[in-house]
Amino acid sequence: MQGDGDVTVGRVCNIIERRCQLPRLVGWSRHYRQSWNEVLQTPMEVAVDDGTGPKNYSFEEFFKLWLYSGTFHSDDELEAKIKAMPGLASEVLMMLTQRRLPGVLEILRLIGEVIRIWLDDPSTPVEEPPSP
Repeated sequence: MQGDGDVTVGRVCNIIERRCQLPRLVGWSRHYRQSWNEVLQTPMEVAVDDGTGPKNYSFEEFFKLWLYSGTFHSDDELEAKIKAMPGLASEVLMMLTQRRLPGVLEILRLIGEVIRIWLDDPSTPVEEPPSP
C-alpha cells in the first residue's frame, strides 16, 4: 500500500533497520514489520460479491479500499468499487475491517515505541525480540 511519497510501515521500518545502532530495537522493528505484513495478508472471513462475482479479499485489499474511498482520502475508482458492491457487502467488509483495527493500531503503537526508545531513551532496557 504505497505510492512514491507515502509514509508506510515498511519504509519506517527500513529507516529503523538502516540507522538504529541498537540490535534489539532493530530486531523488534523486523518483528513488527512481519506482524504488520501477516495482518495485511490475512484473508477476510467471508467472500464478498464486489459486482464482478464473489471475491475473497485480503485485509490489505479492503483496508486500502476503506482508507482511499472517502474515509480518509478520495480515489474515484476505489469509491466507485465500494459503491458497486451489492447489498450489504461493503458494510460487512467495513465491519470486518473495523474488527481488526485495534490489532493494526497496536502494531503501529509498538513501532512508535521502538522509535521513541531509539531516539529519546536509548538506555531503556529492551528484551530480546522473538526469533524469526
